Amino acid sequence: YYMPTTAVPKFSEFFLDFETGRSYIFTYRVFRDFLKEKDTALYEELINSKKKRKIYTHFLIKYNKKHPIYFKEK
Repeated sequence: YYMPTTAVPKFSEFFLDFETGRSYIFTYRVFRDFLKEKDTALYEELINSKKKRKIYTHFLIKYNKKHPIYFKEK
């Protein structure tokens, strides 16, 4: 009897830089480097956080609140 194994799809998250249109894979290192370039205050706050690798998603939310995106109505 043969039981086929099921491949578990790899799940990746991305974030988008609305200024450039570039998308990035959402990992701690990539997002840290993004903040270093785009928002040094949040970057410093992230670097000084004790659980930085566990809470970097929280810093994306903070970044979005600080840098809101507005869309024009037609």
